[in-house]
Amino acid sequence: DRIIGAADTKKRRSYGYWDKLFQKFDHLKKKGLDFSIETIPPWVIDKYNINKIMDVTYQRQLNMFYRDVDMSKARIVIDNYSVGPTLMRYINMLESQGSEIIVTSDAESSYLEVKLASLLAKRHSQRSIEAIRSNPEFQINGINIGSGNAGDEKTKTWLEAWKKSRQEWPWFVKRSFKTILALDGKPKIKKEQPLLNESLLSKEFVEKFNKGELSIQSLSLVCPHCGTIMKSVRLIFLEEA
Repeated sequence: DRIIGAADTKKRRSYGYWDKLFQKFDHLKKKGLDFSIETIPPWVIDKYNINKIMDVTYQRQLNMFYRDVDMSKARIVIDNYSVGPTLMRYINMLESQGSEIIVTSDAESSYLEVKLASLLAKRHSQRSIEAIRSNPEFQINGINIGSGNAGDEKTKTWLEAWKKSRQEWPWFVKRSFKTILALDGKPKIKKEQPLLNESLLSKEFVEKFNKGELSIQSLSLVCPHCGTIMKSVRLIFLEEA
């Protein structure tokens, strides 16, 4: 708390500012602090509903956490972005095993661990933006991407200049955002749901899961085509020539 102080991730700062903060608390990993960062690429955000992506990503992170930590001693705090039913079911299962679960809005203001996570994410994203901003490949007419926020006039100028150049949008541009859609003259994109279908889980597994039992021995899958319950599955991946 002394290191982070009054840092506010909602304020615009240079990458150096966020990196300096990071350097101050990174050494605490030797004293028990640990963290993992998962990057969601722009093309995934363009295709899928962002809240559903968050549900899937958080559940994957929590599952990794579950393997390494005594969940009866864990506290899990989630800044509520409209958490979906699938993730809520999972954290309810963790709660039944003794975890303290907190899902609340504006969690960054009240919980140190959320503020720290937000700072880590900010530093990580700003490092990427700094690399793009300083790369001549992504500059046009001497203009760089600015902050990367759609509301930034410098970013808007860069977007307009890039569009006029008739080049394909670079990999980091989210093509589903309304600013880009307007420049491309395209309608709003209807996004898909991430590939997580609870209907494929057997009733037996779901019942045990809701009681706080997470065991691969009880896992069985329901075939979406014929309804057959399968205790074992062989996956075959075909690669197109």
